[in-house]
Amino acid sequence: MGYYPCTHLAALTDPAAGTALLGGAHSLWYEYVCPRFHQALADLDSAVAALPGTASRAIRSELEAGKNGSRAGLADFPGTSSEAGAVRAGTAMVVTERYDS
Repeated sequence: MGYYPCTHLAALTDPAAGTALLGGAHSLWYEYVCPRFHQALADLDSAVAALPGTASRAIRSELEAGKNGSRAGLADFPGTSSEAGAVRAGTAMVVTERYDS
């Protein structure tokens, strides 16, 4: 298992992919954070749905850019595993970015 798994990045832009955050086999810390990350993403999706179309599209565009940037950065790191779960290093950063926007 790699140090930085990355398959859960899809949850940033695809609400259906968020359910994968609720199961997995990674570090204890990561398994503790995943349900909270799932809830944060669900809360954000609800809030974004209530926004006007322009603001909603802008937020979704930023999430897509963040997802792609994280994926590109992790591709350069030798400890990345695409099979193991979600991004351990980027989880807190992405949640923070989503709420700061």
